[in-house]
Amino acid sequence: MRRERTFKKSLLFLAIMSIMIFAMSITASAAATNIKQTEGTKSYVEISWDSSNGRADRYKVYYSTSENGKYTAVTDYTSSSTSKMIRDLNAGSTYYIKVASYSSYNSSTAYNVSAPVQVVTAPISVNSDSILQTAGTPSSFTVGWSKVVGATGYIVTKDSGSSKASKKVSTNKAAIKATAGNRYNVDVVAYRKAPKTGFVAKSYSSTGYGMKSSPSTPMYFADATKGGLSWTPTSSSKAYPTLYWTVNPNDKTSPDGYQIEIYTVDGKKKITTAKTSSKNISIASASSNKLIKNKGFKARIRAYIKNDKATCVSKWSAMRTVIPQASIKITASSHTSARVKWPKVANATKYIIYVSRDSGYSDSGHWAKKELSASTTSYNITGLKKWKDFGVYVIPVVKVNGKAYKAYKTWYTYTYVY
Repeated sequence: MRRERTFKKSLLFLAIMSIMIFAMSITASAAATNIKQTEGTKSYVEISWDSSNGRADRYKVYYSTSENGKYTAVTDYTSSSTSKMIRDLNAGSTYYIKVASYSSYNSSTAYNVSAPVQVVTAPISVNSDSILQTAGTPSSFTVGWSKVVGATGYIVTKDSGSSKASKKVSTNKAAIKATAGNRYNVDVVAYRKAPKTGFVAKSYSSTGYGMKSSPSTPMYFADATKGGLSWTPTSSSKAYPTLYWTVNPNDKTSPDGYQIEIYTVDGKKKITTAKTSSKNISIASASSNKLIKNKGFKARIRAYIKNDKATCVSKWSAMRTVIPQASIKITASSHTSARVKWPKVANATKYIIYVSRDSGYSDSGHWAKKELSASTTSYNITGLKKWKDFGVYVIPVVKVNGKAYKAYKTWYTYTYVY
């Protein structure tokens, strides 16, 4: 009898265990799996999941503003769909989602409720009017914009022609690589990232227009060999130098203007700083002329653009040293000779006089040259023909700070004896 009772107890225990294991298998198989966020705008999120196995074939979704807070059902009814859209949410916010599994035979009792899954809504879009350039160099520019509540970062995309390049930043400003003298449009997208799942909900793109890198340094500044210098010391109307330059061919857009600095020829004193939107400038003030007359000067230039809050400048050009030609005066010595005189040019180590006895209204004649000492300030030209034009100019060679400089030929004069 004792053995029979023991055997019956064993059978009862096995039956109970089987029922428990079967119930556990039903419960385990009833859970929704692979729950993930598939969409996130500023007002709704969408989630999906894998269907349950077994008898749980209907679902109800709940959401909350905190992981351990009170959860609210999205709908009052269950559905067989394995995706759900949750609407009327706040922009740039974090929510938590649970999926409850039900049987079509029993819609009042859930077999299983999933663990909370974090989801996020997209922030509102960046105010496009706030996207402004704040700085620029020849190789980059900086752009800033108003902060967006709820954004954990921003995606910034520059557009130059058909090429696009994006970068992610965590603050409301970005430094963008650029090519000197180019113009760009910039798109900014605010986003919110769910740290637990990695899902990123993005706002619509906002665009800022006309961003610019700094221009390249202008070319041929004050270079007489490239037409960059005009200076006629003998003419009262042209007794001052005019400097010219050209836009760097690498620039796709022209600069808004140029800044020029003029120094004494030894570079120790700044004479003036000037701005212009033209591609030339004349040093015409009385004080400037006094400081450079028969001395020369040093000068440099940089280009700039103005954009929003920024004035972006190019690199300075190399300092150019400009030495004036001697300001000559010619008087006839006879019917076949003339006397040329000039005031001493500061720091001159010698003078080179050029004479063409057959030049007319151009400098295409045959020019002879002669070197003269630094103490010489006059020269007698012989062998001229009566009523025949001849040309002449004087080039000083000077030494400044131990370095020799030679004046460029920027003009010559012609006359005749009778």
